[in-house]
Amino acid sequence: MKLYLLRHAHTEKQKKNQLDFDRSIDQKGYSQTVALSKIFNELNFSEDVQVICSDAKRTRDTLDEIKESIPISKIEYFKELYLPSLDQLLKLIWNHSQVSQEVLIISHNFGISELASYLLDENITLHTGELVVIYFEGAEGLAEISKGMGTRVFY
Repeated sequence: MKLYLLRHAHTEKQKKNQLDFDRSIDQKGYSQTVALSKIFNELNFSEDVQVICSDAKRTRDTLDEIKESIPISKIEYFKELYLPSLDQLLKLIWNHSQVSQEVLIISHNFGISELASYLLDENITLHTGELVVIYFEGAEGLAEISKGMGTRVFY
């Protein structure tokens, strides 16, 4: 099983009276999605990818810009992926049984970096627009993954 962890692309500064949840990606973010699309085009997907994405505007924008580069079978949006803790992320993915052998999670810091660090048992800090790909030998689904079980195959 492969897990792709992506922090959303760079975001515009928060405007007066604007909720953080509603911020869009900015020009730098669009440039990052172009680079991400090239990376996704070069990755060797073995089958269709299931996407689990935060419901925030910037994560949706990021996905909209890269989705043509990924053989997506299903997209699901979760409010729980907005500024999640490690515990929230783990609870969501461990209880998510309807998954492909390749899953892309698009979320926010600090949770997405903490998840990568937990699964790889090393310190990972994902900046905006950064991706880490983790392989879990023998795992049949997200419920079977845990601390230090992953092998980093791309960062």
